[in-house]
Amino acid sequence: MPPETGERIVRAFLKLAAERGIDRTTTREVAEVAGVNEVTIFRRFGDKQRLARAAIQHFDPTRDFDTHELEIDLSSPESTVAGVADVMALIRDRLRDRAELLQFGLGEATRFPDLLELVRAGPMTGLRLLRQALEQAAPRLRPEVQLEASVLSLLGLVLLTVIWGSRGWLELDDAHWDGLFEAAVRPLVQGDEA
Repeated sequence: MPPETGERIVRAFLKLAAERGIDRTTTREVAEVAGVNEVTIFRRFGDKQRLARAAIQHFDPTRDFDTHELEIDLSSPESTVAGVADVMALIRDRLRDRAELLQFGLGEATRFPDLLELVRAGPMTGLRLLRQALEQAAPRLRPEVQLEASVLSLLGLVLLTVIWGSRGWLELDDAHWDGLFEAAVRPLVQGDEA
């Protein structure tokens, strides 16, 4: 089977499962949306559980996070703010590119414990990347900043805005979104210019 056929199938499955849940998503509907015969799905993936696993692995954002070279510029308060906000934007972009995976994970992962670790890997990797960014920025952070609370707050802002955006509840262009990220980081950084 050509790789693009497999990708069409997993995309169709993830889209439908994010909207309806795994149980209410039939392989017949997946085949119709993907433009393939239902038998093709069974030959390639076997069952919906394996199809779900393949979809999660295919769209796994951790590869992008793991290859990101993290280096926060501490030369000024503004460059520090910009560096941490850029990490938030990277996480946003990867999650936004995989909005169906995020929706699927929120709705279905707890019902299917064997999928939970796969779904949870993306946000946990984003959390680790954001923690590393704040650890690098530590010389510029205000002394009262509590690292774990700040990491969770910043990641929460990213996740909430991505989820709301994917559901049509919030409309932000990237410039406004990036401005929100900088505004959230700015109070953490010491210096008059921040």
